[in-house]
Amino acid sequence: MAGTLGKGWPMYSAFCAGILSLILQSASIGTDYWISSDYAVGEHLSDFNVSDVSDLPRIVQHAGLWRLCYHNVNITLYDSEADVHIRCSKVSFKQTEDTPYNKVVFYCEVLAASFACIVIVLQVFGVLSGVQACWQMKSSLYTDCGLMFSFAAIFDAATVSLYLVAVLYKLNERPAGMEQYPEGYADSVDFAWSFYCCAIAFLCASFSGTLYLLIARHWKKQEIYNPAAEEAKDKNKDQKFTYRRSIISIPKL
Repeated sequence: MAGTLGKGWPMYSAFCAGILSLILQSASIGTDYWISSDYAVGEHLSDFNVSDVSDLPRIVQHAGLWRLCYHNVNITLYDSEADVHIRCSKVSFKQTEDTPYNKVVFYCEVLAASFACIVIVLQVFGVLSGVQACWQMKSSLYTDCGLMFSFAAIFDAATVSLYLVAVLYKLNERPAGMEQYPEGYADSVDFAWSFYCCAIAFLCASFSGTLYLLIARHWKKQEIYNPAAEEAKDKNKDQKFTYRRSIISIPKL
């Protein structure tokens, strides 16, 4: 492998893994299925001991980083024929109440969304640098690609971890003074395919970043331990350039 590192399948594998991580990350942050629940509010209305629909805790059916869809109950029909439908809205990155519970959920959700955007930016520049590295074959460009995808993997892991903390804390650490979720709802919430796309994007970015750094190390070793070959290559380039210049030069009369 050492002889072919930086060309052939290692280089193309790193590039394809970087492209795949960008596609998966884009799909994950652009969709609303980080979590989902099959809890049917219409079948469990008796579990809510409230007189006002505004006091009902928000029963989320599925949600993402930017938007959530939840069960909405019509108060005028809050009986055996209650009107329950799904309503979607944007995630409001505003702290509603200054309590430790709301602070933890708020900051975890904001940081998760922010880190997800940073990941996309790093992956885009990593892919562009990968195209340039495949064309120019420079160790410095391979190093840039490796660092970008490695940092993208770190921020991706932070995104997954923070969102995981936000969801679990929101469901399991709700204060007694707040309206509680109905029995069985917390167990019905599960992480969905958008969340797993983000997790797989982390693996792809880690693989791509590591492989790019190994390629850069291999090429750097060649530049350090084979100075004669590099000098001969440079000399050959100078000779070709001199020859081309002599061909296109106009002789003096």
